Amino acid sequence: MEKHNIQTEQVQQAENNEQAEVGKKQTKEVRNESNINIQQSDDVNDAAIRNFLSNLIANIKSTRKPFTDKNGNERFTKIDPNNVDWKKLQHAGIAPENLNMGQVMKLLDAKKTDLLTIDKIINGEKTQVQAKLSITTDPETGEFNKIKMHYKKAELNLEKYFNIEFSDDDRKQLLETGNLGRVVDVVFKEGQEPQKRFISVDFDTNEVLSKSVDSLKIGDKFMGVDLTLSETKQLKEKLLAGERVFMKDLQYGEHKVDANVQYNAAKGQFVFDLTAKHKKMIALDRIAKEMNLYNVAGDKTYRFRNAVFVEEDIVSLSQGKALFRSDLQKKDGTCYSAFVKYNFNEGKLNAISREKMEKSQGMEYKKQETPKQEQPKKSKGVRM
Repeated sequence: MEKHNIQTEQVQQAENNEQAEVGKKQTKEVRNESNINIQQSDDVNDAAIRNFLSNLIANIKSTRKPFTDKNGNERFTKIDPNNVDWKKLQHAGIAPENLNMGQVMKLLDAKKTDLLTIDKIINGEKTQVQAKLSITTDPETGEFNKIKMHYKKAELNLEKYFNIEFSDDDRKQLLETGNLGRVVDVVFKEGQEPQKRFISVDFDTNEVLSKSVDSLKIGDKFMGVDLTLSETKQLKEKLLAGERVFMKDLQYGEHKVDANVQYNAAKGQFVFDLTAKHKKMIALDRIAKEMNLYNVAGDKTYRFRNAVFVEEDIVSLSQGKALFRSDLQKKDGTCYSAFVKYNFNEGKLNAISREKMEKSQGMEYKKQETPKQEQPKKSKGVRM
């Protein structure tokens, strides 16, 4: 479903100029788990990049299955890592080898990374800025190879996007759903032909972003739903018009679900707002599967980072509750304490430190003792 358009040189230049100004206004932010702490530098280490590429390609081939692209070529990622201008990262003060492999794979799958915190030297002073990274196309060749920095803006501006002035209803839609909900004719440069675009908001970076309508292709079937039938044809038309559409019996992995579906230009893909019933069902299934990966032979309990969880805990996590555990283990066997919570957006379990949880909730939690392993039926931790 996900299609990536080739932006015009004018669009990229306009956005790059805007982001360059934003980068000078960044304020110090609290670091998250995706942070990198590298000083800006003009030095480019070719040997380090070659070593990074060699390790990256070996990792990709050992962990991914190849697929055939539209030109009949065998690929492991949407973007060929050999074609990417990794030197731009070094110029920006980011050593590619210091990026989490999960972030690198997002780049190579033509997605944005998570929000990263970067130490930069601006006007001779060390300053922390936050940004997402993405790989965009070269306007001349159409090849995905340009690293782009999406700097976090101080605030979200919903007054206008180029020639498009937002109404009160537009602002409400953008704030509530992240999407404008309609297609607009955007003129990026005076005298240029208008382009039909979807508009969405990236709340992590406070950016207003757009994608070309021509980049989105929907076939006769969408998530298992036949769109050629008289009663479903209008659904396809509404999706292409940027509207939020309620669809039933979507094939979502192994399950049939009902959800509100809408194209999100910031993510470059459709987003699904599942019904409460189906959201819990999917979460319960994914949590159980993720924890089962940690099971040992003959062990019917659930484990996450070697801590034992019972059925009651799985249900609580699927409801969005957080469980405090003091018996989680690192790879080296060291025990540590953290809140375990399911991230519905990422579809995975996260271990969140007490400090981060307290800050996000605006409250403090009393330390809970670790349940004894020999009594696995007891409830595990504090539920929120």
